[in-house]
Amino acid sequence: MWGNRWLALSCGIVVAAGMQLAHPASAAASPVTDWGSQAEGPVAEINKAMSRLYAELDPDNVNGGKALCRQLQASGQTLDSMLPSPSPVLTSEVSWGVNALIAGTKRCLSVGTEVNRAEINSVRRLFDIAMLHLNNAEALMHGG
Repeated sequence: MWGNRWLALSCGIVVAAGMQLAHPASAAASPVTDWGSQAEGPVAEINKAMSRLYAELDPDNVNGGKALCRQLQASGQTLDSMLPSPSPVLTSEVSWGVNALIAGTKRCLSVGTEVNRAEINSVRRLFDIAMLHLNNAEALMHGG
């Protein structure tokens, strides 16, 4: 008797679990994750350009660095245009990240052809701050 009940109960749990797995988006959707989905494009572009910039930014490659800085500036402006987000905390993190990113790109674009290591380090510090805030924002967008 218990065997049949156990079998029916376990089959019911498996079916119910399967039904939940078939529709995971309905349980996980929220205004913040929806906004995060829309922001994924600019965030991915920023991450990709930032990785390249960290690898290539040096006094011998000023033009390559400036091209990446223009790309970062455009992606930052796109992300900024999407604000506010549904969450004040997320809006703050994105805003702080974009502000540091734009400050870094302005400094990057203003350097002349004679670049020294101190100028590069200054630009990198601003980008480090930007990425700290944008990484925090990404965690918030994904429910972290």
